[in-house]
Amino acid sequence: MRLETDRLVLRVPRLNEAESLAEAIGNPEIVRYLSSVPWPYTTKHARQFIQKQRAEARKKKKSSHGFSIQLRGKSGIVGGIGFHDYDEFHRSAEIGYWLAEPLWRQGYMSEAVEAVLNYGFKELGLNRVTLRACVENKGSNAVARKFGFQLEGTSRKALKSRIDRRYHNFNIYGLLREDWKRRR
Repeated sequence: MRLETDRLVLRVPRLNEAESLAEAIGNPEIVRYLSSVPWPYTTKHARQFIQKQRAEARKKKKSSHGFSIQLRGKSGIVGGIGFHDYDEFHRSAEIGYWLAEPLWRQGYMSEAVEAVLNYGFKELGLNRVTLRACVENKGSNAVARKFGFQLEGTSRKALKSRIDRRYHNFNIYGLLREDWKRRR
Protein backbone atom coordinates (compact mmCIF):
# COMPACT_ATOMS: atom_id res chain seq x y z
CA MET A 1 0.00 0.00 0.00
CA ARG A 2 1.22 3.45 -0.89
CA LEU A 3 -0.34 6.83 -0.12
CA GLU A 4 0.89 10.13 -1.53
CA THR A 5 0.34 13.72 -0.48
CA ASP A 6 1.72 16.97 -1.84
CA ARG A 7 4.99 16.58 0.08
CA LEU A 8 5.02 13.00 1.36
CA VAL A 9 5.05 9.36 0.33
CA LEU A 10 3.62 6.90 2.85
CA ARG A 11 4.52 3.27 2.22
CA VAL A 12 5.85 0.04 3.68
CA PRO A 13 9.51 0.54 4.67
CA ARG A 14 12.32 -1.19 2.77
CA LEU A 15 15.09 -3.21 4.39
CA ASN A 16 17.78 -0.91 2.98
CA GLU A 17 16.24 1.97 4.98
CA ALA A 18 17.15 0.62 8.42
CA GLU A 19 19.90 3.19 8.95
CA SER A 20 17.72 6.16 8.04
CA LEU A 21 14.95 4.81 10.29
CA ALA A 22 17.35 4.37 13.23
CA GLU A 23 18.76 7.86 12.70
CA ALA A 24 15.33 9.52 12.44
CA ILE A 25 13.80 7.89 15.51
CA GLY A 26 17.00 7.71 17.56
CA ASN A 27 16.19 10.92 19.41
CA PRO A 28 15.15 10.92 23.08
CA GLU A 29 12.59 13.69 22.39
CA ILE A 30 10.75 11.30 20.06
CA VAL A 31 11.10 8.08 22.05
CA ARG A 32 10.09 9.78 25.31
CA TYR A 33 6.38 9.50 24.40
CA LEU A 34 6.34 6.26 22.42
CA SER A 35 5.27 3.19 24.36
CA SER A 36 6.81 0.42 22.26
CA VAL A 37 10.07 1.88 20.91
CA PRO A 38 13.27 0.55 22.53
CA TRP A 39 15.96 2.92 23.75
CA PRO A 40 18.62 3.36 22.62
CA TYR A 41 17.26 2.56 19.15
CA THR A 42 19.76 0.76 16.95
CA THR A 43 19.96 -0.28 13.31
CA LYS A 44 19.27 -3.84 14.50
CA HIS A 45 15.98 -2.65 16.04
CA ALA A 46 15.16 -0.87 12.78
CA ARG A 47 15.81 -3.99 10.69
CA GLN A 48 13.59 -6.08 12.98
CA PHE A 49 10.83 -3.47 12.84
CA ILE A 50 11.01 -3.24 9.03
CA GLN A 51 10.87 -7.04 8.68
CA LYS A 52 7.81 -7.12 10.94
CA GLN A 53 6.10 -4.31 8.97
CA ARG A 54 6.80 -6.05 5.65
CA ALA A 55 5.46 -9.38 6.94
CA GLU A 56 2.29 -7.70 8.26
CA ALA A 57 1.76 -5.92 4.91
CA ARG A 58 1.77 -9.30 3.12
CA LYS A 59 -0.92 -10.80 5.38
CA LYS A 60 -4.44 -11.12 4.07
CA LYS A 61 -5.95 -10.54 7.55
CA LYS A 62 -4.05 -7.65 9.11
CA SER A 63 -3.88 -6.45 12.71
CA SER A 64 -2.08 -3.26 11.68
CA HIS A 65 -1.63 -0.99 8.67
CA GLY A 66 1.73 0.78 8.98
CA PHE A 67 3.50 3.27 6.75
CA SER A 68 6.93 4.83 6.74
CA ILE A 69 6.96 8.54 5.99
CA GLN A 70 9.30 9.75 3.25
CA LEU A 71 9.68 13.25 1.85
CA ARG A 72 8.61 13.27 -1.78
CA GLY A 73 11.64 13.17 -4.07
CA LYS A 74 14.05 12.24 -1.25
CA SER A 75 15.30 8.94 0.07
CA GLY A 76 15.14 7.63 3.61
CA ILE A 77 12.56 7.42 6.36
CA VAL A 78 11.65 10.57 8.33
CA GLY A 79 8.71 9.22 10.32
CA GLY A 80 6.10 6.58 10.79
CA ILE A 81 2.33 6.44 10.95
CA GLY A 82 -0.36 3.83 10.89
CA PHE A 83 -3.15 1.92 12.50
CA HIS A 84 -2.60 -0.76 15.10
CA ASP A 85 -5.08 -2.84 17.09
CA TYR A 86 -7.12 -2.96 13.89
CA ASP A 87 -10.40 -4.80 14.49
CA GLU A 88 -12.24 -5.64 11.29
CA PHE A 89 -15.47 -6.69 13.03
CA HIS A 90 -15.76 -3.54 15.14
CA ARG A 91 -14.30 -1.40 12.34
CA SER A 92 -11.93 0.26 14.77
CA ALA A 93 -8.21 0.94 15.09
CA GLU A 94 -5.78 3.12 16.98
CA ILE A 95 -3.62 5.58 15.06
CA GLY A 96 -0.05 6.26 16.09
CA TYR A 97 2.66 8.42 14.57
CA TRP A 98 6.07 10.00 15.01
CA LEU A 99 8.23 12.38 12.97
CA ALA A 100 11.92 13.29 12.94
CA GLU A 101 12.46 16.42 15.06
CA PRO A 102 13.89 18.66 12.29
CA LEU A 103 10.49 18.40 10.54
CA TRP A 104 8.31 19.34 13.51
CA ARG A 105 5.88 22.28 13.23
CA GLN A 106 5.93 22.37 9.42
CA GLY A 107 2.61 20.62 8.77
CA TYR A 108 4.10 17.29 7.69
CA MET A 109 2.36 15.25 10.37
CA SER A 110 -0.99 16.88 9.65
CA GLU A 111 -0.52 15.97 5.99
CA ALA A 112 0.27 12.35 6.90
CA VAL A 113 -2.58 12.04 9.42
CA GLU A 114 -5.09 13.35 6.91
CA ALA A 115 -3.97 10.80 4.29
CA VAL A 116 -4.08 7.90 6.76
CA LEU A 117 -7.47 8.90 8.19
CA ASN A 118 -8.87 9.11 4.65
CA TYR A 119 -7.46 5.64 3.95
CA GLY A 120 -8.90 4.29 7.20
CA PHE A 121 -12.40 5.65 6.79
CA LYS A 122 -12.68 5.17 3.00
CA GLU A 123 -10.65 2.03 2.24
CA LEU A 124 -10.82 0.12 5.53
CA GLY A 125 -14.36 1.26 6.33
CA LEU A 126 -13.44 2.25 9.88
CA ASN A 127 -16.18 3.47 12.16
CA ARG A 128 -13.86 4.66 14.94
CA VAL A 129 -10.24 5.71 15.34
CA THR A 130 -8.62 6.04 18.76
CA LEU A 131 -5.57 8.18 19.42
CA ARG A 132 -3.51 8.20 22.62
CA ALA A 133 -1.14 11.08 23.32
CA CYS A 134 0.95 11.78 26.41
CA VAL A 135 -0.46 14.81 28.21
CA GLU A 136 2.94 16.58 27.90
CA ASN A 137 3.17 15.95 24.14
CA LYS A 138 1.74 19.25 22.93
CA GLY A 139 2.26 18.44 19.25
CA SER A 140 0.34 15.16 19.26
CA ASN A 141 -2.50 16.65 21.30
CA ALA A 142 -2.73 19.57 18.86
CA VAL A 143 -2.90 17.19 15.88
CA ALA A 144 -5.70 15.24 17.59
CA ARG A 145 -7.75 18.39 18.15
CA LYS A 146 -7.05 19.70 14.64
CA PHE A 147 -8.67 16.61 13.11
CA GLY A 148 -11.71 16.68 15.37
CA PHE A 149 -10.76 13.91 17.76
CA GLN A 150 -12.81 14.22 20.95
CA LEU A 151 -11.04 13.93 24.29
CA GLU A 152 -12.67 10.95 26.02
CA GLY A 153 -10.52 10.77 29.12
CA THR A 154 -7.06 10.47 30.57
CA SER A 155 -5.35 7.23 31.45
CA ARG A 156 -3.22 7.91 34.50
CA LYS A 157 0.39 6.74 34.59
CA ALA A 158 -0.19 4.57 31.52
CA LEU A 159 3.29 4.91 29.98
CA LYS A 160 6.67 4.47 31.57
CA SER A 161 9.14 6.46 29.50
CA ARG A 162 12.21 4.58 28.38
CA ILE A 163 14.12 7.88 28.56
CA ASP A 164 13.40 9.33 32.02
CA ARG A 165 11.82 6.19 33.58
CA ARG A 166 8.88 8.31 34.81
CA TYR A 167 5.25 7.36 34.33
CA HIS A 168 3.20 9.65 32.10
CA ASN A 169 -0.53 10.19 31.66
CA PHE A 170 -2.18 9.59 28.28
CA ASN A 171 -5.04 11.60 26.82
CA ILE A 172 -7.41 9.27 25.02
CA TYR A 173 -9.17 10.66 21.96
CA GLY A 174 -11.79 9.19 19.64
CA LEU A 175 -12.88 10.11 16.14
CA LEU A 176 -16.03 8.59 14.68
CA ARG A 177 -16.80 8.16 11.00
CA GLU A 178 -19.73 10.61 11.22
CA ASP A 179 -17.50 13.25 12.85
CA TRP A 180 -14.88 12.78 10.12
CA LYS A 181 -17.54 13.05 7.39
CA ARG A 182 -18.99 16.23 8.95
CA ARG A 183 -15.57 17.92 8.90
CA ARG A 184 -14.97 17.14 5.20
